Amino acid sequence: MTYLLFSSILTATSSIYQIAYQSLYPHLIPSGFAQKGYTISSLICPTVTIIVSPIASFLYTKTGIIPIFFIYALLLWTASLLNIS
Repeated sequence: MTYLLFSSILTATSSIYQIAYQSLYPHLIPSGFAQKGYTISSLICPTVTIIVSPIASFLYTKTGIIPIFFIYALLLWTASLLNIS
């Protein structure tokens, strides 16, 4: 039950953030550089996932899930503040 709740909250938050990011992203790329911008983005996202996954696993084994939730919340809050301005 706990895993289901955790997964639901994480998925809901992630889907809302992805929609906001995808609607804002085209405005960040200068005119004429859309293909290059999306190419770089498609290279960075998998690389970050590969790097962050072992770090998250290490944190989970050392500290538990609660600090990971707080770190995720802090990063999401920071991203939201950056999207507002």
